[in-house]
Amino acid sequence: TMKSGVWERPRIAAFSRKGCEDDVPCLAPDGKTLLFLSLRPLGSEEVEHKERIWMTRRDGDRWSEPKPLPPAVNALGTLHQQVSVDAAGNLYFGCDSPKGNGDMDLYVSKYLDGEFRAPVNLGSPLNGPGAEYAPFIAPDGRFILFNRIANDRSEFLISFRSVEGTWSVPCALTGELFGLSEMDFGEPFITRDGRALVFYGSQGRISTPFWIAASVIDTLRQK
Repeated sequence: TMKSGVWERPRIAAFSRKGCEDDVPCLAPDGKTLLFLSLRPLGSEEVEHKERIWMTRRDGDRWSEPKPLPPAVNALGTLHQQVSVDAAGNLYFGCDSPKGNGDMDLYVSKYLDGEFRAPVNLGSPLNGPGAEYAPFIAPDGRFILFNRIANDRSEFLISFRSVEGTWSVPCALTGELFGLSEMDFGEPFITRDGRALVFYGSQGRISTPFWIAASVIDTLRQK
């Protein structure tokens, strides 16, 4: 948590379970719903741990016991990387479903009448023959940031949604744009105040978090 503009020392969340690789938390725009990935088993009978998307809700200063999303969502694949939720509650994620266009594709699970519906492949031009994953959807759904593996390197891209609901051809946010080079980029997201674009850059086994002003998105939108 942050107090007086200073980050406190990190501590393990009360709902996290040791040894289950709870990972990549996503706080929904309402500030009361948090989704994350976990290998925690379903009941005592499950032997092989499978990565699933889990959800917990905040009540005051406490978080509820996490519950897995419905099988219609979690049965689609075995790997998700990162999840994101818009203001309407719609869930976006990457998945390695054998029914996809490539190694991994981007999907959306609409949130209707209090339930997550069966995921739908976002299709072209967002998905291609390679691997697309780790999406971040804008709260108003007007743009999406995501990763793509191309030419053995990880880059991240942005696509804008038109008023008709179609997606633009993704534009790569290159190393030159950030004043960086020879790096793989990953897992972008926008801070809740909308002011910063956060991502990591990696060379070999070393990964470093970076941020830039989110106003760069408006610049790209105008091109």
